Amino acid sequence: MTNKEELLYDIFKKKFSFIIENNEELKKKINYIQNYNFNILLYSKYGFPLDLFLDELIKKKYNIKNEIYRTEIIWNKNIIYNENKFFFEIDLMNPLLPKDFNFLNNFIITILKTKNILFDKHLIIIKHINILRNQFSILKILLEKFSNNVFFICTTYNISNIECAILSRFTYFRIPLFTTQEIETIFKKYLNIDLNKYLIENRC
Repeated sequence: MTNKEELLYDIFKKKFSFIIENNEELKKKINYIQNYNFNILLYSKYGFPLDLFLDELIKKKYNIKNEIYRTEIIWNKNIIYNENKFFFEIDLMNPLLPKDFNFLNNFIITILKTKNILFDKHLIIIKHINILRNQFSILKILLEKFSNNVFFICTTYNISNIECAILSRFTYFRIPLFTTQEIETIFKKYLNIDLNKYLIENRC
């Protein structure tokens, strides 16, 4: 990213809560999901910022007023994850993680040995669960074994790569891409610039 692009993205991030509040469909979904304490799968197409949507969901769910802080932790020498008093989060797209994902079972068992003093269940966020497509048996075991004291929020941009046996263990929500008109409004209202005319003409 150029410096200008980084600046615009920072503005976009800061304004994202207002963008959701002014989008009827996204507002309706986030208000519904925030009260849900069972396994959730958020999916969309590339182009929608699922990470930002997820952050806004967590803010709503736990009444967090400011930006969500994350502490990066290394478990067992090479497993990188984020921790917060409300959740544990691991991004399977992190290039520094081992590729076999056999660590997941022991990793989550370790988390669950710590009693959650705030809530009945732990919240574990797993981003890009489609990356587990060759090891879904690991995820099945986790979802079945720990259902009493943990719930998962997972994300993916490739729901077609997730087998039905996994999907049946989630309530999944499709997060739609912004329309061209919505993107044009975001650019003008929140970024104070015009969307490229070519993109508008081609409804891109």
